[in-house]
Amino acid sequence: MADYKPDAWYVTSSGYDCLSMGSSVTHRFLRVSEAAAVLRLSRSSVYRRIDDGSLPAFRAGREHGPLLIRTRDVDALLRPARPEETR
Repeated sequence: MADYKPDAWYVTSSGYDCLSMGSSVTHRFLRVSEAAAVLRLSRSSVYRRIDDGSLPAFRAGREHGPLLIRTRDVDALLRPARPEETR
């Protein structure tokens, strides 16, 4: 699991967001089940990707907080490895 400690977590209607102090960057996060739905994978497949390091994930709050995945990391898995050839 990746080491990421934002200064504040908050829940929005679209999921979890976080904010790091000293930065105006806000990250959006998905729960494992939401990421699985977007990726069209089973939850266990998403957990396998987290365990093997190919999909970074973070705990919100304490050790039993929800496991969250940045939407940009999910989007990176959806992008093709190479651009499609044009004919």
